[in-house]
Amino acid sequence: MAVLERSSRSSKPAAPADMDEPRFTMKEVAQATRGNVNTIFSWFQRGHFQLNSGDRRAETGCGHGISLRTALEVAIAVELYKQCQLHPAIGVKVARKFTWSADKDRRPGELFEGSDFTVLAVYPEIEDAKVIRVNNKTPLTDAFIGPMGSRQEAATLIWLNFIDKKMRVALLQRGKGSAEG
Repeated sequence: MAVLERSSRSSKPAAPADMDEPRFTMKEVAQATRGNVNTIFSWFQRGHFQLNSGDRRAETGCGHGISLRTALEVAIAVELYKQCQLHPAIGVKVARKFTWSADKDRRPGELFEGSDFTVLAVYPEIEDAKVIRVNNKTPLTDAFIGPMGSRQEAATLIWLNFIDKKMRVALLQRGKGSAEG
């Protein structure tokens, strides 16, 4: 079983060996988001959230096993719903720009190293997003250059460092990474 550890180089949690290991229950994930647990369950039932390839489908006597990758997608979607009433299915779609996409400085589902912030710039009008590195030298205009270089009139910025930390800490406290139940 993969564990979430602290990196010796920084104070941020290190990436687990496998973000796709199904080790959390649906209830643990829903509670960790600090959203309404019943609402999040209903979003899963309605198909707004899909299980990823690493998740375990429910079997008799055992609920879904949810991976950290899926848990982060749900948390981002919940935050987007709270902040700007973005439909949860669209929230998960744009969250995958963080959990499944990488660049030269960041692996999928991981934050940028060091003191820089990892921000998801969301463009509700086109149902798309991009991950940007933010520090004291980042021009604000970077957030308004959408995917493929398109200029956007509006962007919702989600600070992923806070969501990542909130979820990892809450999930470690809740079940110590167990997907049973």
